[in-house]
Amino acid sequence: MSKASETTRPSNGKSASGHDAEGVLEAAKDQARETADYARAAAQTAVDKVSSEADRLTAQSTDFIRANPGLAVAGALGLGVLLGLALRERY
Repeated sequence: MSKASETTRPSNGKSASGHDAEGVLEAAKDQARETADYARAAAQTAVDKVSSEADRLTAQSTDFIRANPGLAVAGALGLGVLLGLALRERY
């Protein structure tokens, strides 16, 4: 080891800039944690909104079917026929 490199290295073997790199690394970890927390909160908000909307649509559909059972059965039958025609094998 040369005399110049001995003066820039502390006794623990790390260079003086090693402490700066550790600080930058910790700052990057903190920023990543904050970003992950923000993304997690945004995703939870989206899940809550979708769940609420699904509950509302389920209740609305249930109310419609209870008020119009014949129309609901006819609609389901018609949809089944259309799907059957669209998906049948043609040779």
